[in-house]
Amino acid sequence: SIPTMSTVLPLGRNVVRAVKRKHVELAKKSSLNAMTPHDIEIMNKEFSEVASTPKLADRIIKMLTDQKGLSLGCCVDLFEHGLQTASRCYDDLLARTPQTATDLTPAGLSAADEELVVVALLHDVGETLSPINHGEVAGGMLRPYISPRNYWILMHHEIFQLYYYGEAAGALDHNLRDHLRNSPHWDACEEFCLKWDQAAFDGEYECKE
Repeated sequence: SIPTMSTVLPLGRNVVRAVKRKHVELAKKSSLNAMTPHDIEIMNKEFSEVASTPKLADRIIKMLTDQKGLSLGCCVDLFEHGLQTASRCYDDLLARTPQTATDLTPAGLSAADEELVVVALLHDVGETLSPINHGEVAGGMLRPYISPRNYWILMHHEIFQLYYYGEAAGALDHNLRDHLRNSPHWDACEEFCLKWDQAAFDGEYECKE
């Protein structure tokens, strides 16, 4: 059944009650400007548990897996598109990586290349949250953890993708990416979109698990 306010609100209240029962001590003040150092200490302790690195990673991965079944009329759903983009990226980067290098990750890539594969996997997690700027959704979440180049790719890949489908979609200008040519990350974003992103709608492609 479709959730309604009458069903969701009681659930939310139950969660709040459960949280209150869980903790012996809560911050006493009801506004930030009245908080004491002890109140802040209590809040920071709870926040460090709720926003731990493993839990943050789990939430981001859930955003990806929640895209299963959302095909949006394509041969693959959004989850498969992300997985396929990452798989294509991984295969290309692995093929160009000397396996005699001593600083490779367990996946056989440099740390920088492995980061790019993760970016490829998650690049569209904001697609159904804010379609018109979904790259900014992913970019905003991952920015503290990734390179400026990969952040730029996430922020601008939508404009680069327009080059490949814009004419068929009747876009007024499918060459909008040309306005960004002065960026040092232009070539990297073009490779990302040409080789991996725009090609990752193949229903017959076998993705890496």
